[in-house]
Amino acid sequence: MSLQALQRRAAGARSSRRKLLLVAGSAVVLVVTAVWALFFSSWFTVTAVRVEGVTVLSAGDVLRVAAVRDGIPLIRFDGDGAEERVGALPPVEEVSVSRRWPHTVVITVVERQPALAVPSAAGFSIYDGAGVAYTEVVAAPAGVPQLNSGGSDPVESALVEDVLSVLDALPGPLLDRLVTVRAETADSIELDLADGVVVVWGSAEQTPRKVEVLTALMQQPGRVYIVSAPEVPAIRE
Repeated sequence: MSLQALQRRAAGARSSRRKLLLVAGSAVVLVVTAVWALFFSSWFTVTAVRVEGVTVLSAGDVLRVAAVRDGIPLIRFDGDGAEERVGALPPVEEVSVSRRWPHTVVITVVERQPALAVPSAAGFSIYDGAGVAYTEVVAAPAGVPQLNSGGSDPVESALVEDVLSVLDALPGPLLDRLVTVRAETADSIELDLADGVVVVWGSAEQTPRKVEVLTALMQQPGRVYIVSAPEVPAIRE
């Protein structure tokens, strides 16, 4: 091989090394710039927090507990911690916290749904279907059945659980007609419907069977339907 050929090969090798070094250097610069932009610059910091899905709670209630620090880099924001704090609020059934680049945190809340209003010193305790008392109100919400336990205060939690188990089993159309549940004891549950019809339920035992019997029984006219002993039901005018 001639001297000129060797020189050309050496020059080509040096050029290739320079290109590789240039590419590697550019990649390092890009990585460093990206890390700086994400973790330390003001380009992707939190400037807005949006709360969605609240009616019982206010957005302010959620924001105070979430404690999202304004100006923190979005990538360094502790979303899991915010979820845990907001999820501890009694009205919250589920919560998710997400980042919306470049500057927004979105807190999406699913609140508990009211199933029963139980008299309390403040007015009413509102329970969801799982038996969680999650808020106190002065007046029972429209469309939420009220428990009348004959003035016993406080109402025993076991009685509330029994009543909720009955409500959970009722067909939707019947539940929609329900106004008041009367139950001085766990064995004396009665359902007062909006049209003046009364269902004598008895205890929460055999509830699925009682639902079947009541559904058939209500095909006949009556004002009082008795399913406390589902094997010997009765109707009264």
